[in-house]
Amino acid sequence: MSQVAQFIRDHQLDAMRIGGQKVGAGRDRAIEVFNPYSAERIGTVPKATLEEVRQAYALAHAYKPQLTRFDRAAILNKAAALVRDHLNDIANLISAEAGLCIKDAVYEAGRVSDVLLFGAQEVLKDDGQIFSCDLTHHGKQRRVYTQRAPLLGVITAITPFKSPHESGGTQSDSQRGYQQPHGFEAFGEGAILGHLFCRPLVRSWLAARDAECDYRRSKRNCR
Repeated sequence: MSQVAQFIRDHQLDAMRIGGQKVGAGRDRAIEVFNPYSAERIGTVPKATLEEVRQAYALAHAYKPQLTRFDRAAILNKAAALVRDHLNDIANLISAEAGLCIKDAVYEAGRVSDVLLFGAQEVLKDDGQIFSCDLTHHGKQRRVYTQRAPLLGVITAITPFKSPHESGGTQSDSQRGYQQPHGFEAFGEGAILGHLFCRPLVRSWLAARDAECDYRRSKRNCR
């Protein structure tokens, strides 16, 4: 077994993540992933059942985001730091799954961190608008204030590209910034990379969620 294949198994990248739980590793119903340069089989990703898809969407749809702008920026900044800390591991997997040389793979991994950092900066900007209503003879002297809010639903991010770590990063970055629940689906070349990319986001979000729970607990204890 190659070093990359062992890395995939050791870190359970051959499993899906539904509701924080890793499922489907080692099942027969799976997609085989090959190195396009050497044709080596480096691993598999499970095919979700209809019940698992419904479960994932039900969990995402039921989620009620309450994170502040600061919390969301902190999640993206921490995810960017985790990508930088594991840059070599990510680059090796990119090289094995996408067939890129290590130099280009390191660059691609760095771009993921950059996208997350830029997203963290954008989250802190107030994107609301103010409109004057007295611009016509019929208008009145009042103003309209707007703000963004998550859609009442779930966005599906499907990435059939060779670099889901990058395209998925852009989608997850914007959706996490606006607290929009979404499902990430990667297939073909880069399916395992899609699973790997979700890990720093999940770890960062869990840390923020735990901090939020501790904060609410402390407020209750002070009353």
